[in-house]
Amino acid sequence: MFPVPSRLRALAAVLGATIALSSCANVVHPAAAVVDGVRITDGQLRSTVPVLRFLATLQQVKCGTHGTSEAQGAACSRFALSELIQGQASRAYASAHHISVSSGEVTNAIAPLEQQFGGHAGLVRRLSTTGLSFSQLGDLVSTILTIEKVAQAVTSQVVSPAELEQRYQQERLQFTILHARHILVHTQALAARIARRVTPANFAALARKYSTDTGSAPKGGDLGTFRAVGSGFDPTFVQAALSLRPGQISGPVHTQFGWHVIWLQSEEVLPFDRVKQQLLSQFTAQGFTRWLARQAGSIDVNPRFGRFDPTTGRVAEVCSTSATTPCPTPTSS
Repeated sequence: MFPVPSRLRALAAVLGATIALSSCANVVHPAAAVVDGVRITDGQLRSTVPVLRFLATLQQVKCGTHGTSEAQGAACSRFALSELIQGQASRAYASAHHISVSSGEVTNAIAPLEQQFGGHAGLVRRLSTTGLSFSQLGDLVSTILTIEKVAQAVTSQVVSPAELEQRYQQERLQFTILHARHILVHTQALAARIARRVTPANFAALARKYSTDTGSAPKGGDLGTFRAVGSGFDPTFVQAALSLRPGQISGPVHTQFGWHVIWLQSEEVLPFDRVKQQLLSQFTAQGFTRWLARQAGSIDVNPRFGRFDPTTGRVAEVCSTSATTPCPTPTSS
C-alpha cells in the first residue's frame, strides 16, 4: 500500500479506535456542535463521515470502536465530529494568523491515494462507487492539512522551554554525531591480529589492505559522520563506537556483518539551539491538544453525540451513571 501523508496516517490509526454515520442517520439535529459561535450542523457531520469511512477502508482498519454504553454508530459520529471541531478551531486560528493551505498542497497530499488506484481517474471512480465526490475528499484533506499547520504554529506557545530542555537531555543520542573509521573482516582471529597492530598512523593502510567493506576501504575505512540514532548503522556497531573516546581504537567488535576494528574520530552533541525546532516537532500532537483545551470554553457539543474532552481534544462518550454501566475510571495524564 502506498503511504499517505502524516496526518492521514495518524487519522487512519485513530479510525481504528473510533467512524460511519450511515447508521447514525436517525440522529439528526440542527447543530452537532458550536465552536466559538460557529455551528457545525448535522448535515456537515453526515457529509464528512463517509469520507472518513472511505479512508478507513483503504487503511484496512476497523471502522470505529464503541464504548461500553454506546452503539457503534455513535462512536463513529464522535470521531467525525472531533475532526470537524478541530478543523473549525484551526480554520479560525489560521484565518487570524495568515496560515493557508494551497491547492497544490492538497493535490500533493492526495497523490499517494491516486497512485493506489492507478491515477486520478481511478480514485474518482472508486469514490463514486461509495457515493462520494473528489471535492469531498479534497475538502477533508484541506482541513487535515490546516490542522497540521496550526498544530505546528501553536506548539511553541504551549510547550515550555523547560519541557524542551528535558526532552533534549532525554534524547541526547538523537543529536549525537559520530565520525568513525573501521576495518571489517570475516574472522575474529584476523580482527584481533589487526587490533594488535593498528595505530592512527597505519589505520588507513590496514583498512585498504584488509577491509571487506568496499565502500569505505578505499577511503581508509572512513565512514564519514552519522547520527548515533536513526543512521541505519548496526546498533552493536554504534554502541561500540559510543563506548570509545575520540581518537581511541577498539578491539574486535562483532556485528551481523562480520568483525570490526573501529577508530572513533570524533563525537559531537548538537547544541540545544540547533535542534529546538526538531524538538518542537516531537510535541506537535501534544501541543495542539493543549492549545485546543484552551478553547474548550467556546466548544459546545450536542450531548446526543458526546462531550468535548479537553484532555484529548476529542469528543468523548457521554457515560451513564447507572450501576450496571458505569463510566470508566479516569486515568491521570
